[in-house]
Amino acid sequence: MNLLLLSGALYQGKFLEYALSWIEAFFQTHQLKGKQLALIAYGSVLRSQEECEANLRALLKGFGVEVVGVHRGLEIIHTCAGFVMNGGNSFKLLEGLYQHNLLEVIRARVKAGVPYLGWSAGSNVATPSIHTTNDMPITYPPSLQALDLVPYQINPHFPTGSAHHEGESRQERIAEFLALNPQAVVYGMPDGMAFKVDGHYVQILHPCRAFLFKFTYPNQIAQIASGSVFGM
Repeated sequence: MNLLLLSGALYQGKFLEYALSWIEAFFQTHQLKGKQLALIAYGSVLRSQEECEANLRALLKGFGVEVVGVHRGLEIIHTCAGFVMNGGNSFKLLEGLYQHNLLEVIRARVKAGVPYLGWSAGSNVATPSIHTTNDMPITYPPSLQALDLVPYQINPHFPTGSAHHEGESRQERIAEFLALNPQAVVYGMPDGMAFKVDGHYVQILHPCRAFLFKFTYPNQIAQIASGSVFGM
């Protein structure tokens, strides 16, 4: 499989600006120039799918790809050369995938080698489930089970600062998930970080030196430096 999973769209700048060199290299590696990419933006709540399509077209205009939103017709799901899974609310995104019966076809095509780019909610739905999203359940998909393209959970926007608050921490929430799902692995991805999945290997990317946080049961935490490569 060929995936580029970003923690989020923003990192110290404009929309996806920090990841443009990775995205360009990803497109070049998989020979996507001159080809169509299917944009799936069901997770967007405050922006229309048309606006999401226009924004991404403007961003990628120099890369030689054609971005086509699935709101124009679902046929592109079967013919596109790559998938772009927009961020937004993970519950709404997954609901849209179920509503349009897209989970199985996307899963099959990506596992057959079709490249997949996603960020935030778009990275969440690439995992077995969206149980470790940060989003509010503003709508209800039929299930929390997702595309299951990678065998681990992701928690995007994982905080690494020292800001104090009185509620439970993100780490405690992940620990609660693992207490009920002790076989799972959860990766806390700080903003600016990406997983580049090439076959059975993952490379951690970040514009600066940063650490990925690996959580396993019971209460095991490992830090993995950006630039590292590990097996799926």
